Amino acid sequence: MISGLPGEELIAPGLRDLEGGRFDTPEALLVLVARSRLSQAGLPFLGMLEPGSESPESLLYRSLSEEDPESAYGRYNSLKRRLDSFIRCLEQR
Repeated sequence: MISGLPGEELIAPGLRDLEGGRFDTPEALLVLVARSRLSQAGLPFLGMLEPGSESPESLLYRSLSEEDPESAYGRYNSLKRRLDSFIRCLEQR
């Protein structure tokens, strides 16, 4: 269902991480950021994930900041744009 879509290289590992119970990887957090839209676009198991006390957006940004504070803002925005492209293509599929 997601094969060949722009951003698949981020979303596929994120989905695998979530299926394996890992909620702390940047890819998993990116999927969680858009879990509602992704679920509506046909990835139903995402709707069953319970949100934590902190937003996935905050956790993602913090994770990126810990890796490299200087580039966190730019990387965060780039990931969000890639996610939006992925979702738009998925919704059209």
